Amino acid sequence: MLKNIDAIIFDLDNTLYDFSKTWLTAFEKMYFHLNIDKITTFENFLETFKKYDKQILNDIYEKKTRLRQLRSLRIIATMKSFNIDYDEEDSKKFYEKMFEFIEESLVEDSELLNIIRALATKYKLFVLTNGIAHEQKVKIKKLGFENVFLKVYISSETMLNKPNEEAFLQIVNENNLVVSNILMIGDSLYHDIMPALKLGMNTCYIEKEWHLTKLEKNYYYSGLKTNNINEFLKKLL
Repeated sequence: MLKNIDAIIFDLDNTLYDFSKTWLTAFEKMYFHLNIDKITTFENFLETFKKYDKQILNDIYEKKTRLRQLRSLRIIATMKSFNIDYDEEDSKKFYEKMFEFIEESLVEDSELLNIIRALATKYKLFVLTNGIAHEQKVKIKKLGFENVFLKVYISSETMLNKPNEEAFLQIVNENNLVVSNILMIGDSLYHDIMPALKLGMNTCYIEKEWHLTKLEKNYYYSGLKTNNINEFLKKLL
């Protein structure tokens, strides 16, 4: 299958657990929590949010705005479209409450956890994730992955967002790794797979439906892929 692999880098969201399902459930709870159901349907609320998500992501790719502004800009724009005044502080409170809903729904996948623990005896394991450090660390703890990986690299701490190649090279350089002996596993061709391939890493694409905008259609990928990470990882054992 794969030869000479001595290190594996995992994405977190939608790779080590079903983030999209978790996110959608939490977003619907926010819809009712804020009484948006008195204004519009959940479907319309979600589609409006998706519309602004796509617009702002395009601005990010064109370097008109920064990734760290995505969260606040899209919920503020969504709320204003329904004549609800929203500012940065409101946005912060929205995501804090939504994360409570996300956290309460996270559960361990005992099979996956046991597989990764077994992999840790054979490979150097890392997590490379974009996100807010506190939130990503809570997810890792709730999912049972605390102290399983050699190190977790989170963009808000390293100040390096995927797909920036420096985010990957930081792991390589800090841990004296050889890029050709690394396997990158992630659900995003744009953020995870293509930059890893460009650096000379091995890759496995996790085929999962994303709940918002996912720029994958312009990429051709003929490498390893799976829609069942547990079964794929078993083969590495």
